[in-house]
Amino acid sequence: MGKKIVITKENFEPYLDKVRELAEPFGYEVVYETEPLKVGKHLKDAEIVLGFGRKVLDGATENLKWVCSQAAGVDWFLKSPYRPKHDVILTNCSGAFGVAVAEHAVMMLLEILRKQPAYQKLVSERVFRYDLDVRSIIDLPITILGTGDLGCETAKRLRAFEPASITGVNVSGRNPDGLFDRVVTQDRVEEVLPETGALIMCLPGTPETKGFINAARLSLLPGEAVLVNVGRGNAIVQTDLIKALTDGTISYAALDVYEKELTLPVSDIYKVKISLLSNGKGLVSYQPKDQGIPKLAEPAKAAKEPSEILTNEELYLTGQHIEQYRHATWPADDYYLEGLKRDSGDTRINNAYGLLLLRRGRFALSEKYFRAAIDRLTLMHPSPFHSEAYYNLGLSLFYRGK
Repeated sequence: MGKKIVITKENFEPYLDKVRELAEPFGYEVVYETEPLKVGKHLKDAEIVLGFGRKVLDGATENLKWVCSQAAGVDWFLKSPYRPKHDVILTNCSGAFGVAVAEHAVMMLLEILRKQPAYQKLVSERVFRYDLDVRSIIDLPITILGTGDLGCETAKRLRAFEPASITGVNVSGRNPDGLFDRVVTQDRVEEVLPETGALIMCLPGTPETKGFINAARLSLLPGEAVLVNVGRGNAIVQTDLIKALTDGTISYAALDVYEKELTLPVSDIYKVKISLLSNGKGLVSYQPKDQGIPKLAEPAKAAKEPSEILTNEELYLTGQHIEQYRHATWPADDYYLEGLKRDSGDTRINNAYGLLLLRRGRFALSEKYFRAAIDRLTLMHPSPFHSEAYYNLGLSLFYRGK
């Protein structure tokens, strides 16, 4: 019976070779399996498991020595009914997500202060307004709950925006790497809330942090304060937060996580339709649309030689294509001149070639082609439907002072 490392984390393929390179000299077989129903048969021999989920340990035996959580939190392990009865090493991936989550926190704070959701709605309605009351991070007093990896990375990025202060709140009262202007312990959080303009929550999920922000603490925040939560959802009493937002105790909240998330027993998300009803009448509904895999565009084809092109329309369109994409080796002139050799009065090609010359500063030469286009356009009547050649002729004369 060989020793096994079982990896259940999805999208881990790029790292498998490196893990095998490190593990196999020590006699470990690396097994990669993301299908929950197939993992169990490998767990009886597993000494190390990298994964996430309450059922990921279903089938593990006393051979198990180390559980590595692919998440920063380990509450899933503590709540798992399949948690080993014997002692095992338990580690997490704290430090792997700090930068990404910190940037997400800054993004959400900026979206709130700069009224981005409101402006997005105006844009979608094709409405122009510039009078929304936007705010800045400059001179904003910020409090960060939790000074672990997420809190520290968030503080680093917010410092560049020149806030009035960044206060950290943690258990020990220590200031990691001096990133905060001051740090207070969790039992003193009420002292800093009244002077907080933005409250950013980076708390882990522990018994001590459950319901940490409740109605009493929300009431201490200024009315214009905003709240951003990128830690654990159960650190906020969700019903208290909803009430605080409804009655104006605080102005805005951005939540990356929730105390309780809605889960649906469906495997195909595109079969789910969510509707908001009032007195039995539908107000709004949403159903995701499966976009499928987009078809790749056909590769570009090289233009034919002018003499190989059969019609003047194709010569005109090829010249336009070359101009539009500023082709480095194919000049549009050759296609326009070939077309005029076949039909010297072609209105589209005369106008296109005259405009090409005009843009090159060859004003006098361009006049000839605009006038040739106009001669053909006015063949049947003096007021042609398309009059671009007239406008371009006017530019040619204007630039020469005529």
